[in-house]
Amino acid sequence: DGFSIEESYKLNAHIDAQILTKANEQTLNFLIPLAIEIYPKSNWNQVKANGRIEIELELTFDIFQNQFLTKSNVKSYHWLENPKLSVLGIRLPVEGIANKFLDKYKSELCMSIDQYFTSIIDLNKVKIALRKSFDSPFYTTEDGIIKVYSSPSEVALGPMTVEQDKIVFPAIIFLENVIANEKPTELYNDLSFSFRPRVEDFTKFAIQARIPMNYLELIVKENFENQSFGNGLTKLKITKISLSGEDHSVLVNLHSTGAYNGVIQVKFEPIFNQSKSEIQLEKFQMKAIEGKSMDKALFSLVKGIAENKVKKELENGLNNILKEYRLTLLPYLENKEIYPGVILSGGLQEWEIRDFNFVNQLMTFNVNTKLKAKLDIYKLDSKLLLGY
Repeated sequence: DGFSIEESYKLNAHIDAQILTKANEQTLNFLIPLAIEIYPKSNWNQVKANGRIEIELELTFDIFQNQFLTKSNVKSYHWLENPKLSVLGIRLPVEGIANKFLDKYKSELCMSIDQYFTSIIDLNKVKIALRKSFDSPFYTTEDGIIKVYSSPSEVALGPMTVEQDKIVFPAIIFLENVIANEKPTELYNDLSFSFRPRVEDFTKFAIQARIPMNYLELIVKENFENQSFGNGLTKLKITKISLSGEDHSVLVNLHSTGAYNGVIQVKFEPIFNQSKSEIQLEKFQMKAIEGKSMDKALFSLVKGIAENKVKKELENGLNNILKEYRLTLLPYLENKEIYPGVILSGGLQEWEIRDFNFVNQLMTFNVNTKLKAKLDIYKLDSKLLLGY
């Protein structure tokens, strides 16, 4: 806002009306109305010419080898009010002088704009700041055992648009996400930046869950181990519970004494009920792997314990993890000020779970979420993002 050029004349300019902005993919176009004053470089400081001009400035953004680049260009200009110099009551046109100034210095103007953006946006510093913000888990269960870890691999900007008084930059952040009891060593990515010709109008998060079987085992042990069930001839005591996995199924071994002295194995297969948005255990199977055969009454008792109680506890434990994750995510989308002057809003559209598997005493599955998020930037502290 305001610059001076020294030669035979001095030219001052300042913005005197609203700047109009258009956007197309990676390019912003600005129509900038300027009030111009021209003074002879002499003692006649009381002599000046006034005029009004509109400059079309084009700014093209790009990212190359993780460096933010701009290419600015004064595409055109035209006079809204031709400048005239008044000397001894005579109005002398000085439009030609003004045009010479503009033609000579527009390349310097563009160069200074490009250097300005290059100096304030250091993507290496942005990378350091982003990676540091993902060092800690995004979410931790109340007992502090299960956590959500994320690692960004790419930040991509999409084609820009102008909506009313806002310049809109669609952005994609590619993350690798894991639900686990500790951060996997392979969850460290080198972060890159890019422009994309197209982005979706929603966000997808795919999180791989790695739940230790001993964590699920603790959930069941608390409520069933060393407890008695039934009465009379069918009374039995669960002395020990152990969990393991096999392909797509969870195996629960119930060690019992009393009416049945042996080990009963119960098998479930987890599935995701889309309509209820919860994990359910289905395809129930039960067999004795140690001990005598069971009569009908005893079989019904053990089946009831396994199918109603053990199954319910496992389902509740798994769904509580998902529920807490969801409740942790939602507040971030409710007009939350994540940085001073930066507001995040949106909503969770849908989510699903798939690919249940059991590997190395881990229950693994993928959580896919689809949400719509918007970031309103009203001011930006350069110390937070730009590395000042």
